[in-house]
Amino acid sequence: MNGKFPILVYHQIVPDFFSIQSFPIGDRPYYIKISDFCSHLNYLTINNFITSTIQDVGLFNKQCNNSNKIVITFDDGQISDYTVAFPAMIERKIKATFYVITDFVGKKGYLSWSQLSEMQKYGMEIGSHSCSHRCLLDLTKDQTEEELIKSKRVLEDHLGCRVFSFSIPFGFGEQHIINLAFESGYRTVCTSDLKLNRYNIKYPAVYGRIGIRRNDNIRMFKGIVDMEWQTIAKLLTEDRIKSALKRVLGRDLWYKFRYKMLSQLKRS
Repeated sequence: MNGKFPILVYHQIVPDFFSIQSFPIGDRPYYIKISDFCSHLNYLTINNFITSTIQDVGLFNKQCNNSNKIVITFDDGQISDYTVAFPAMIERKIKATFYVITDFVGKKGYLSWSQLSEMQKYGMEIGSHSCSHRCLLDLTKDQTEEELIKSKRVLEDHLGCRVFSFSIPFGFGEQHIINLAFESGYRTVCTSDLKLNRYNIKYPAVYGRIGIRRNDNIRMFKGIVDMEWQTIAKLLTEDRIKSALKRVLGRDLWYKFRYKMLSQLKRS
């Protein structure tokens, strides 16, 4: 797998003693314990991984070819991005890209503008995850453009810098949405397509990501970031099965099926 690197996506980091039953069933796979998250960062640090923001991926080509390279991203803009992830990464000199839902900024449980500014000051990239987090497949072209353009403008106005990174809500990377994102001024688009990415990136670029889930143990994490073929092959097989089910069942039935299976499946 030479010449490739993984992009990880996290959501919310929660205390070790949290009760999974207190969260909506559809969100449960995305909550990572603090101790697990820190063990992930420690593994990257001990093994000398080079981390990058999405916009700086091109620098990978100029860095040591013998070093492991990885990108960490966060979706949604949960408050744990600031209270847990940010200080843990600063301590270990790890960079990441944080995709925020602009309508949620400042609301209970989400990042504030001052927190986002501080994170940016310390080298973290702030990108858009739309205004409202509605599924873009359900919107008209005009509504989609508003989600893309308005969220970009709001971020730029508050943060005082250009914003070039977009993460698609729910990860559905249909080509017409990707095209609209690039037409709206973004250079990079992240989807939920499970794949590794190549170093020789030219912008505009579309990236696939690997979601880190609640039931992924440290062995699974190591297999992902070390790009062990057995682990990647297993994840790709699972992803293809899910994709086939989505096509057969349709999106609405897929989500109903997924909700029923979540308590039994390790990944969703």
